[in-house]
Amino acid sequence: MDQELFNQYFLDAKRWIKKSRELMISAHYLVSISRDMYLAGNEQCRPSNGLERHPFEAWASLGHSAALLVGLALENALKGHLVEKGHITINESGKITGLDGSHNLSSMLQQSNYNPTCQEIESINLLTFQLQSLSKYHIAKNPKKQADFTGRVDNPSNYYELATKIILQLIDGELRELYLNSDGSFEHIPRLPEFSETPLSERL
Repeated sequence: MDQELFNQYFLDAKRWIKKSRELMISAHYLVSISRDMYLAGNEQCRPSNGLERHPFEAWASLGHSAALLVGLALENALKGHLVEKGHITINESGKITGLDGSHNLSSMLQQSNYNPTCQEIESINLLTFQLQSLSKYHIAKNPKKQADFTGRVDNPSNYYELATKIILQLIDGELRELYLNSDGSFEHIPRLPEFSETPLSERL
């Protein structure tokens, strides 16, 4: 992809919002399944392909994955918002400016038009930690961050509701409509996959 086309794609706020929508759709299902697992309590999970799992482990795993998707959805929406407002740009040398590449939701939120409450700031800090570390790795990148956040996470449903609230307050007009109702176009997905018709069991 040449620089001009890359710039066109990168600075298209609609594509960021479409990706945010896609991630939130996935998060919605994981949050729902996680809630069902929690309500199931100690009901035994049936092993599948030899992978045994404790009920609490299954619930926690779903929660971590849901939080990761919610965090990524919020990040994409924030980037779309900041692109639209001109806070994220590409200079004449082709260098992206104004972009926080560390997945720091708190930092990006500070650049936005959203004014969070103290409680929301705390939740966003926790979600940022899950996005940067807990949902992907077994430990943070340094001992201080690990110590600050050890044992402190929020319910994935709370993350989902807060991210939805922020996104809908950040975007308006055409972007809001696009987030709530797909336009039926999937141009933001570079290439559709070619699914194999051979069952997975026969390919292993």
